[in-house]
Amino acid sequence: MAEVLCKPRNVSHTLYKLNDWIEKGMINVSPEFQRVDDNRMIRKCIDGKQRLTSISRFMKNEIPHLVPSEKTSSKRYFTNHKGARSITDTERELFECSEIVFEYYDLTQIQEREIFSRVQLGISLTPAEKLWAISSTMSEFLHKTYETYNIITQIMDTKRGKLFHVMAQLFFIIENEPQRLNARPKVIEEYLRNTREIPIHFQETIKRVFDTLTLLIEINPDIFHKNHRLSPIEFVFFSWIIAKNQRFSLLQCQECLLKMKKHVREHHEDTRFNDKVYTTLKIFMDNLDFEDFNDSSSSYESYDNLPAKKRIKST
Repeated sequence: MAEVLCKPRNVSHTLYKLNDWIEKGMINVSPEFQRVDDNRMIRKCIDGKQRLTSISRFMKNEIPHLVPSEKTSSKRYFTNHKGARSITDTERELFECSEIVFEYYDLTQIQEREIFSRVQLGISLTPAEKLWAISSTMSEFLHKTYETYNIITQIMDTKRGKLFHVMAQLFFIIENEPQRLNARPKVIEEYLRNTREIPIHFQETIKRVFDTLTLLIEINPDIFHKNHRLSPIEFVFFSWIIAKNQRFSLLQCQECLLKMKKHVREHHEDTRFNDKVYTTLKIFMDNLDFEDFNDSSSSYESYDNLPAKKRIKST
């Protein structure tokens, strides 16, 4: 049986108050990868992020109010905006005093995702959003990794849970090492729903992979998009290569990334997550000659010159 949710508080907050909280960082409109550790009371937006963001942008004069039937002539801003028309004082007061919101208190992360799943009933969800709502041991581990390594958002698209989906594929592939692409949405969903215990060595491998990615991003984030933007399947395979080679230095990782991206583009103009690209990258990974990575020939920062805290510890 699913956890029983506490009774919601039928509370109303004015739009003025909501906008003020957003500006002060007291409403978390993206709870999946933002966490606050101080003692402030933070409200997390489980559903309605776009609505809240639009309200805030309108009240900052970033977007106008308009009536579609009247086209551009109907554009009016919240306050006087560079000589443009604005709504009347009466309309502004009515808008600021409009009330919305239901609130729940002391929810667990599992309950948050349960509410998200419920409010989306009748709405077409992306595969990533469906994965986000799953509650299991593996899902919790994935969520924790996602939240801990927020720096990954600097190199990967996060729209509609895409990064979470890619990370789920990565977890599955690192643990199962499939010869052919079988990380389909249904397979990944079953993988995350599995209630088994997560092997310690797998948890350690994931930590090492994301620790390494973090250091690489801190040193030179631009290398990930050199020549072309890093695609999800390239991210997965590069992470898989790191997982399989514990003794790779950061410099070797950089060189391997560039060679891998060059190799896949020589064979495919489009690097989507499909069977052909997967096979090409799998062959590249299987044929890697790690002795070919010559640290002294690279123009990137030397591993030996890095502070001790930025070196990869091998076991």
